[in-house]
Amino acid sequence: MSWRSSCLRRRLQPNSSRWRRLSTISLQPPNIASALAIPPSDDGGNVTIQVSGTVRTIRKQKQRAFLQLGDGSTVHHLQALLNPDHAQGLSTGAFVAIKGLWRPAPPGKEQSHELHAQQVTIIGAADSELM
Repeated sequence: MSWRSSCLRRRLQPNSSRWRRLSTISLQPPNIASALAIPPSDDGGNVTIQVSGTVRTIRKQKQRAFLQLGDGSTVHHLQALLNPDHAQGLSTGAFVAIKGLWRPAPPGKEQSHELHAQQVTIIGAADSELM
């Protein structure tokens, strides 16, 4: 073992302050491709993430709304589950930031993950008649 690797190993021991700083990094993926790479938590969905992108489709229902979000980083879309209050003012083509719980999708669904939105911010509205 080289001197450098032994120093690095000693500095990143689990009890060191540097290790604690590195192990508490917030899960804020820069794009949808990296969000889809994060496995959903099995303990009830305690992982909070934030993603932003363009609304591809939105299906509004009485109890909830389903939103497909894309940002061009992957051909796959991220599905977000919103309550009707969060879906107000959203239309296809709007640019939004969504923060919420990253959870496994119910069995039998096409996607393996879904984002249960807690906060939705409209960054750029879109006129649905022009889209």
